[in-house]
Amino acid sequence: MSSVPQKGNISRVLLAVTLLAVITVLVLVAGRIFSFGVRSGKYVNPNVASHVVEGTVYDYSGRPLSMQVPLYDEDGNTVSRTRTYPANFHAAQLIGEVEDRYRSLISPRPAFSEAVTYGSDVYLTIDFDLQYILDLAVQDVYRVQRPGFVTAFIMDAQTGEMRAASNYPYYDLNDNKLKSENRTYVSNLSIDGQVFTPTFISRIENYLGQTVSTGKDIDLKADGFTADLPSTISMISRANRSNSSIITALPASSPKYYVFIGSWNPTESLDDNSALLNAVGVVESGMRAQNKI
Repeated sequence: MSSVPQKGNISRVLLAVTLLAVITVLVLVAGRIFSFGVRSGKYVNPNVASHVVEGTVYDYSGRPLSMQVPLYDEDGNTVSRTRTYPANFHAAQLIGEVEDRYRSLISPRPAFSEAVTYGSDVYLTIDFDLQYILDLAVQDVYRVQRPGFVTAFIMDAQTGEMRAASNYPYYDLNDNKLKSENRTYVSNLSIDGQVFTPTFISRIENYLGQTVSTGKDIDLKADGFTADLPSTISMISRANRSNSSIITALPASSPKYYVFIGSWNPTESLDDNSALLNAVGVVESGMRAQNKI
């Protein structure tokens, strides 16, 4: 008879141990849940870069055409940053297009685990000296022929790289109100029915000087850039009879550059090629003055 109470005591002990184990597990689980809830709900600073230093757009010789500059308060402290264009309207459409296309490289988002995020620099094939000359020439064409717009380029006869690309009317890149206006630019060439993209980008480098990307290389002989280029490239603007254009090799005997000037839908002097010839003369004189030819 004495075994019955003993079994009851053992049962109570096992029950107590079991309950204690269950309570312990529940306490541990609750602690984990509570601890996780606190950690997940607490904001942790992700250490994002405090600001972004945007990259600069350079010409062929390393002269800045587009750059970011700081704005200071009266005490000399940097309060903000803005983008400025030293060349004003020169190559406006081209620079604007380059910035739009490579915006994520020039002006990246603030990165994690670094104090400052740096954008990449873009080096163009454009020679600003030639760009300046070409911009003067297209203004004269527009003044005489009154077209919808004038577009022109200077191409390196040996490499196919663009040394200047101009469009008129152009606008001052420093004036935000005008940026949405005429954005026509020479983005491709149609030669013998085939479209070729000329080289505008020489290279793109990060702030450590490492090359991120390069421009499109053009094999002149393979892609049709030959001594006959002046006679074939003229088809760029010949599709519409209302257009007027001229292309000239400079110097004529041993071409170093090809100069193209096109006037779209001119309202005056349509049959008079003198405006285009005079514009080429302006370019040639400028090249000789700068010892480019």
